[in-house]
Amino acid sequence: MILNGKKFYIGHGDGLVENDYGYKILKAVLRNKITQKLYSLLHPDLGVAIASKTSKSSRNHTQKKDFGEIDGMLEAAKQKINDGFDYVIFGHSHERSYVNYDNGIYINLGSWIDTPCYGKYDSNVFELIDWK
Repeated sequence: MILNGKKFYIGHGDGLVENDYGYKILKAVLRNKITQKLYSLLHPDLGVAIASKTSKSSRNHTQKKDFGEIDGMLEAAKQKINDGFDYVIFGHSHERSYVNYDNGIYINLGSWIDTPCYGKYDSNVFELIDWK
């Protein structure tokens, strides 16, 4: 996406965290055609209950996890900036970040649940604003 002549790369960031093996296994299970077929056989009320519980459990796990110095997301953002993007915006790790790198900026909006915020881009300035 291009706004005011600035090139944005916006993504969730899932799958980029280097040592998040639990997520990578979960992703493989959820994208499996057999798993999807079995899930489709469940009554919708049960399916929603299972999805809600696992989502909450995953969120709690992610918020407490220390991804270490190199989480992969910053490295992926740097590569996108090297590819010509001015702003790279992710969220998956739930860690709020605003990092200047070369001619671009990496932004992670953090956790919507714990510290809700949103990004605002105006007059070639991107800022993180806490939700009141």
